[in-house]
Amino acid sequence: IWATNLLINHHIAKLSDEQYYSNIGLFFQSIHGTLVHLSCADQLWLARMEGRTPTGAEHLWNCLNKADWGDFIASRSETCQTICQHAKAWDEYLCGRNQITDYDSCV
Repeated sequence: IWATNLLINHHIAKLSDEQYYSNIGLFFQSIHGTLVHLSCADQLWLARMEGRTPTGAEHLWNCLNKADWGDFIASRSETCQTICQHAKAWDEYLCGRNQITDYDSCV
């Protein structure tokens, strides 16, 4: 999560809309398509972390792929915060203490 956020905040956020949305020959065509793929994977893992059967990935892909930059960032931020909350709880449960001390940098 932190690596993708670093990439988004320091590099991708500086791109023009044309650069961000253009088909540049990536597997998911554009930078946006690639980030949507990563967010869909995060959503699937989050469902598993919460003991749910992952569903709706295709719907999520379609929704996010049409979303503008602000909608994408808001959705990703919420998912990342929830994943980090799970990581913190597991850390406390498994280790009896926080091994990761800076959860703010997680997201």
